[in-house]
Amino acid sequence: MARIIGTSLAVPRAALTADGRALAFEPLGFPRLAAYLDKIDRLPADARTLTPALGAVCVAIADAVHEFGTPAQLAGAVGIASAAARPQRPYLAFAWTIGQLQAAAKDCLRALQTCVAAAAAPADRRAALHEMGPLAAQSRDHAAALLPEIQQFRAAIVRENQQFNSAMAEVGATLQKQWEAVGAQRARLENLQGQLRETGILHPHKRQELAAQIQNAERELASITAAAEHLRVQAAALNDVMQDGAWLDTSLCAMADFLQSVRAAWATFGGAMTQLAADATNEQLGDADWLGAQIGADDAMPRWRTLAEAADHFCVEAQVRQAQTIQPKVKA
Repeated sequence: MARIIGTSLAVPRAALTADGRALAFEPLGFPRLAAYLDKIDRLPADARTLTPALGAVCVAIADAVHEFGTPAQLAGAVGIASAAARPQRPYLAFAWTIGQLQAAAKDCLRALQTCVAAAAAPADRRAALHEMGPLAAQSRDHAAALLPEIQQFRAAIVRENQQFNSAMAEVGATLQKQWEAVGAQRARLENLQGQLRETGILHPHKRQELAAQIQNAERELASITAAAEHLRVQAAALNDVMQDGAWLDTSLCAMADFLQSVRAAWATFGGAMTQLAADATNEQLGDADWLGAQIGADDAMPRWRTLAEAADHFCVEAQVRQAQTIQPKVKA
């Protein structure tokens, strides 16, 4: 019997999983993105005001992150993956979209199983093919709607993060100057202490002057050391943000690429299933082997099953992972 459309119609053309267990975007910096969002969300107030430039960019980044969504918000959104309505914030909406993907992939797999079931009637197989068209369209639309929001956030946050890095360079220069001042003050103190040791008891007035100068130098050293250490601690927290921020472009690109791949996969799949349902005769649909060859069942079904399992794993683990990502807020 001739094949009227082509083979392997149900096989996803894009690589939607990375290793059979994770979705394609997960190994490409997604945990670092979550860490960045959390650290920005929990940044101490005084760490944001180390310099005026840093304060301004931290406010801009914090506002953008709050609107995009944070691990804390996701951890608190119980049952988000199966919620009926899409969350407004893109980070949460992404988790919701993966939940919808998981459910759609399971429905797709069930329909494909009907197509190749030996006991299925031609009408059942045609109904299964028709079912997958709207299913694919809805899933495609979920990915398509979220994609520009991820892309817009990526453009904005990468730009702001570059300004953050520039402001941090100023903090680094200030910190270096402060520690240089600490070193200079320590050397001055040691010099005064050396003079005191060399000044004999026959010069009590000179010794008294040196002792007073030493006390003043010690107070000054303690003060500037404390200031430098405070800046070092706050800068360290910000340096952690910089390390995770280096993954922003990679991780957000991976999320956007994944949504594009999902959109394309569903569009191709849905169109092919709808066309097959329209063109195949009852005689052709009565032949399970023919239909299995048309849809590429031996290849397609394991791929959709793997996708459903990977999406399910992401959804089940998402809130746990986000809760583990969240670190105690650094004390100001």
